[in-house]
Formats: sequence, C-alpha cells, structure tokens
Amino acid sequence: MSNMLRLILLIWSGSVFAADVAEIQFVCPVTLDVHQVGTSPSNDWTSVDGQGKQSLLRVGFFLHHPNQRGALVPDSTARHKMEEQVTWSFPRNPGDDFWLGCIYTDTTAMLVRKLSDSVTACSVNYVLLPTGVRSEIKNILCVQRKVP
Repeated sequence: MSNMLRLILLIWSGSVFAADVAEIQFVCPVTLDVHQVGTSPSNDWTSVDGQGKQSLLRVGFFLHHPNQRGALVPDSTARHKMEEQVTWSFPRNPGDDFWLGCIYTDTTAMLVRKLSDSVTACSVNYVLLPTGVRSEIKNILCVQRKVP
C-alpha cells in the first residue's frame, strides 16, 4: 500500500488497522467514442453533429450518481518532481454512494462506475510535463476495508 494512502487511511479511520485494508487499482479507458447531436434553436440555425475519439483528461469522484453533478473536491494535492497526487476520502453517511468518473477532453460525456461501500479513499497520480501541466494518468489507487 502506498505511503500516502496509508496516511490518509490512518487520518480518516483512526480505529482501522493496516491489516484490515487492501489497495485496489482502477484503469480508465484512454479514449471514449463520442457522438454529439445538437438541436437547432430556430429555423435560422442548422446543427452540425460531431463525433470522434476523445482522450482521457482527468478523474473525478462524485457523491451519488454523476448525473446529479455532485463532484467532490479533493482532500489534498501534492506535487513531487514530475508527478502530482490528488487524493479524496469518502466518509460515509447512511444512503451515501460514491462514484469514480473518467473525464474526457472536449465533451461532457463520462465513463463512470460505482465504488464499493468498502472503499474509504482514492488517489490519482498524474505524470507532469516540465511545464507542470498534467500529461497523463499514471494510476488510480483506492483503499478498501477488507470484508470478513
């Protein structure tokens, strides 16, 4: 388990021991086929539909299904050399469900998946360009409680 995820786990769940958790990895598809259809507002305008492969831009996490637009703000962001680590924790209340969203360039379309109720935190590690701009996702690592 990475040191950052271990630290987050200890901070957010003081009573859980490292032996009671496991690290899992998710992988977003690097492209998404998108077919966009516009609607003309009046007869003066004509819609030109668009399609193509969109590249993976970033990852987001959501409280409830992403179509409700409940995007979560990360708990922390840290840069070290040519990498950036962005971390979210998921303290749960009754009825809460958390989702991972793969977000692509030039579209609002996303690929999403519901996280298991046992997931307590996730970190996304990005590779940075020399300018400090994110160039790609290195990995998506999450911590989950082991279920007996």
